[in-house]
Amino acid sequence: MKKYMYVANWKMFFSHKDTCAWLDAHAQVLSLFYPYVVICTSHESLAYATTCTKNTFILGAQDCSEFNLGAHTGQICAQSLSELGCHYCIVGHSEQRMCLTNEKIFNKLMQLQQHNIIPILCVSAATDLEPAAHFIKKYPQNNLLIAYEPLASVGTGQVATANQISTVIQNIKKQLGSGGYKFLYGGSIAPENISILKPIKDLDGFLIGSASTDIQKLVAIIEKT
Repeated sequence: MKKYMYVANWKMFFSHKDTCAWLDAHAQVLSLFYPYVVICTSHESLAYATTCTKNTFILGAQDCSEFNLGAHTGQICAQSLSELGCHYCIVGHSEQRMCLTNEKIFNKLMQLQQHNIIPILCVSAATDLEPAAHFIKKYPQNNLLIAYEPLASVGTGQVATANQISTVIQNIKKQLGSGGYKFLYGGSIAPENISILKPIKDLDGFLIGSASTDIQKLVAIIEKT
């Protein structure tokens, strides 16, 4: 049976207190699916989350700075994420691209590579692939994850069709060529529509938003794939 990755992007749905309580309450359930669930908490909760990860889930972050240590108020560097125990980090999410250039996103990929954190690069359009193209050229053997999240599906409840996702994946392959990258899909994933996505041949996992904050929905998504 195919093994998928399930990346929970908790965005800012939880406060720090909520995050700690959720992890404490559901650690035993999460352990049943270890190591296929990656939980990306808000930055303020990463330190606590890392105390809960042993044989339970893999820790990820929602973003990182494009800079290393230095005078960058309010940012968090990849080195700190690594020291906290993060194995993955989301970059270029559609909710952040309004204030990010492709150059800045590429710099974030480089920072993550330097500190052995696997990037999850979100893309919604062909132009979003520019950082990935430069990154793969520099590091042909990589563990980059490319998460396709069509804007029409982010937070709308409308999941893309299997044919649409398959077409996008094939187009990305044509643009990027061969490499170590893998594909995730993100955008209104729920137990009710996950069966639509299961038949997609080249899909390696899912970037799950609000549904991942409900343990019953998260378990249902996993069990239906």
